[in-house]
Amino acid sequence: ASLTVRANGKEQRISLEDYVAAVLAGESKDFRSGEALKAMAVAARTFAIRFRGRHRKEGFDFCDTTHCQNLRLDAVTRRERDAASATAGELLWFQGALAATYYSKDCGGVAEAASTVWPDMSAPYLAVRPDPFCPRKPWDAAVDRSRFAAALRDSGLNAPGRIESFQIAARSSSSRALRVAIRGGGGQVVLSASA
Repeated sequence: ASLTVRANGKEQRISLEDYVAAVLAGESKDFRSGEALKAMAVAARTFAIRFRGRHRKEGFDFCDTTHCQNLRLDAVTRRERDAASATAGELLWFQGALAATYYSKDCGGVAEAASTVWPDMSAPYLAVRPDPFCPRKPWDAAVDRSRFAAALRDSGLNAPGRIESFQIAARSSSSRALRVAIRGGGGQVVLSASA
């Protein structure tokens, strides 16, 4: 099997196992355990088969960013090739269908339910749960108000031109932001946190 990927700005056709090795190079460089790397290879391969054609409208299967899977064709080592080869053809299944093998680099100690992110996703194995292997450190970011307002405006979102305050209006069961309230310019707008 082969896939068409857009990597480093150009499209190319590569084998499924070369794709898996390149995903391991992008997503799993810090893995110490060879067995964890093999498990990741199975997850990456399952993702590739299940979500093949994610960029069909643009004429290829996957991009090289975390939108699909972090693909690093030029960084593959023998270790990633060996893990892909050792698990070649192995896939994850749930009740007779390929599993949705979403993963995250930093879940903050709690994995989110897939249905919160994708309301039409019915995957009981992707439920809210504590993740003891994922760092539990606070997430924070500082953004200049005028740049934030410009980014909202440029995205076509209905937000005040001058931002006075920004706060989380609703949280998911994992404590992630679902909706945010932005006040400014004499009014308030509530937007999806994933907008």
